[in-house]
Amino acid sequence: MRSAFALLSLAFAAVSFAAPATNTGSGTGALFQRCNRPGVFALTFDDGPNENSYGLAKYLHSENITATFFTNSRNFFSSPFDTTTTETEDGTKTYQEVLQYYDQLGHEVASHTFSHAVLTSLNADQVAEELNLQSDTIFRAIGKRPAFMRPPEGATNEAVNQVISSLGYSNINWDVDTKDYEHLGLATEEERVRAIVDLDVPGVTLGHIALQHDVHADSVNILTPWLVQYLRSKNYTFVTVSDCIGLPAYQ
Repeated sequence: MRSAFALLSLAFAAVSFAAPATNTGSGTGALFQRCNRPGVFALTFDDGPNENSYGLAKYLHSENITATFFTNSRNFFSSPFDTTTTETEDGTKTYQEVLQYYDQLGHEVASHTFSHAVLTSLNADQVAEELNLQSDTIFRAIGKRPAFMRPPEGATNEAVNQVISSLGYSNINWDVDTKDYEHLGLATEEERVRAIVDLDVPGVTLGHIALQHDVHADSVNILTPWLVQYLRSKNYTFVTVSDCIGLPAYQ
């Protein structure tokens, strides 16, 4: 598919950022911000794995919840991904083993690019490299290549979208942004979630995709348990992104 990238590169200079407000399309290359039916909620986590991620996956499993992890290889550390280790309650694990653990527990492993580069600042070949390298990381870990990606900062444009589509990805955004990276505390994060979910009409309002970051301990240890309790009180069913939008998670 690289033969198309030279032409795509020429488009980058002429295309400005444009973020659709809702789902666009229904298959490969489409952008999704909501689920395809009411009553479901997809928890998604960006920027990992890091030292919080294994325990989060385990906690969610204990709650009978499967989530989707949008992963990087070179974000918060620069050492080789497959051999870099982290301490967990089950002993020392490589980050490759953390991805394997996600998969074993039924969580989905998706791409957040290799190095968390803002894709609108790259040419077509560079965008493709970011996606292909992360696909290779995931394949080495779980033997599957992701069909879902999320652009860092949600930044995309027409030219980036063409590369995303040509490589077989769907673009997964969100409609519930916890902004956990601001570290303003649970009360503020609760308000952000409630401002959207409390307006839902049961059986009518489409289900949600939430954005969190497993690299932030307060999001993992404080916000996530609250979300689980709150959303269950609203009778939501937790789903992976593939279930949320009705497309396979892997190519």
